[in-house]
Amino acid sequence: MKRESKFKQIDAKRLFAAALSAGFESATVVIHPDGRIEASASMADQQQSKPVNTWDEVLR
Repeated sequence: MKRESKFKQIDAKRLFAAALSAGFESATVVIHPDGRIEASASMADQQQSKPVNTWDEVLR
């Protein structure tokens, strides 16, 4: 028997919009079959945004 989800699409949109406006880089929502809802957001790592070339040290 299917039952209607209590977590609507508009709720997911609001969650993503709130996470982005709070400065988070990404947000995820996982809705489990047993009804549990997991929401998480993460910040972008400043180190990963600038690629490091190891040959720069060798060629100096």
